[in-house]
Amino acid sequence: MSIVGAIANWIRLISNILLLVGLPICLVLLIFRKTRVQGGLGLYFLSWPVGLWLWLACALYALSVSVFWTIAGILAGVLGIIPIAVIMTLIRRDWESLANLMGALIIVLIFRYFGLWIAERAAERREQEEADFRAEAET
Repeated sequence: MSIVGAIANWIRLISNILLLVGLPICLVLLIFRKTRVQGGLGLYFLSWPVGLWLWLACALYALSVSVFWTIAGILAGVLGIIPIAVIMTLIRRDWESLANLMGALIIVLIFRYFGLWIAERAAERREQEEADFRAEAET
């Protein structure tokens, strides 16, 4: 196993631990109206270690298949390695790796966009409540 493979395994372990610990905390924070911003931001920040693991897994998979396409994927904008790896799994009919990559990608996107959406909505609601309170206090 290469040093990069060992690092990828450690990052996967760390991201799994963060998910197991952080996800229940974020879900509890989402229950209460006053802590929804923190819960949404927590979900957003939980997506980053999973995204880092996804990128490393895609880079390692692509590197194991073709050095040229790995470099092309990285040069296509650092995130270009993810579609390259997905295409490689489709061409090689490696369904298990494809399912792992797509599952991690879906988790990253859901946590990132859902977390920001919740935080934004909660912040807007908090600002509206403060404006209503100030308007009521003036009258």
